[in-house]
Amino acid sequence: MPDCIPGGDAEFSEWLDNFVTYANANPATLGLVPRGMTPMTTAQSTWKNPTGQTGSWSETATIGA
Repeated sequence: MPDCIPGGDAEFSEWLDNFVTYANANPATLGLVPRGMTPMTTAQSTWKNPTGQTGSWSETATIGA
């Protein structure tokens, strides 16, 4: 069986967004309870913003640091 999680960052990010959206809309179908999504949404937030900084990359980057 092939891996269903894509390898590239952009593809993974899109897959993760789609999965979290589906899982939030269909928790019973996946056998999840509401608190079961907390680790997934936390991981999604960390993936999208690993440094925990706010604003866009261009707003938070320091050149020459």
